[in-house]
Amino acid sequence: MISEINTDDWKKKDKGIKFVPVPKHVNEFMVHMRHVYNYGGEDDWKDQEVYDERLVSMSVDDINNACGWLFKHQDYLFTKKDTKYGWSTTHMVATVPKVKYKSSWGGRGILATYMNNARVLPLTKWFERISKHWVSRHEVKERADKKGQENILRQFESSWLRHDEKRATDADTKEFILDKTIKTMETFQKGESTSSHGAYSFSLDYHTRFIDSDNAELKPLGNPRSVAEDKLQHVTLDDLQQQKSELVERFVAMREKQHKMSTNWQFVMKKVVDVLHELRNKERYGEE
Repeated sequence: MISEINTDDWKKKDKGIKFVPVPKHVNEFMVHMRHVYNYGGEDDWKDQEVYDERLVSMSVDDINNACGWLFKHQDYLFTKKDTKYGWSTTHMVATVPKVKYKSSWGGRGILATYMNNARVLPLTKWFERISKHWVSRHEVKERADKKGQENILRQFESSWLRHDEKRATDADTKEFILDKTIKTMETFQKGESTSSHGAYSFSLDYHTRFIDSDNAELKPLGNPRSVAEDKLQHVTLDDLQQQKSELVERFVAMREKQHKMSTNWQFVMKKVVDVLHELRNKERYGEE
């Protein structure tokens, strides 16, 4: 256990303190501990759960090494700088010990950033939290792993299934494609404008997922089961396998239906285009 650092005998400076970035694993650790770093923080159990959830993303070795590195630099001043919009943070440490700014304001540019964010780290509070973290780490990590795998399943359903399944419900017949094509041509026949996709509106993409845009040939279905299983390979918990299996089957069924839609599309459109070519040739050569 260490005591909080007394900085009364530290040299005070208006400027001229040089900082360098802390090691990568130390920076990650400090980002996870930012709440205490910025605000002091109350050592209540609710807050501890937040830190536990953050810290399980780090290995035990990285946490221990970060704590050891910070312990050796407990008499150094720290600061930080954020990227634009605060997307990432780089924590910095002074190059010499026992120096601090006379004030937290008054500088300009990067000096103002360093002065405003300058801190002596509350390592006593941090190490107390780490001690508590070791007690609950295994349980928290299990919860975090399950939460992460559940999120993989949700994202897969949202990104690859939900929207496409709705679109692959009524466009699998040749009659449907013919009806939409006729409706589009009748609109042109009347001299009326239409959307760029005609009667198909913005669903054209779902009819032609397996049509090669270069030569209008039908692409092979491939192995949709392998595709789905690859995207869900990190879902390994036993109690999530049923849900995983159901999503894989839905994906396979959806891809097979999309392929059927494309098969019918190619069949109908080839005949339509052939008829148009035949009509053009008749006009070109004066045939009735």
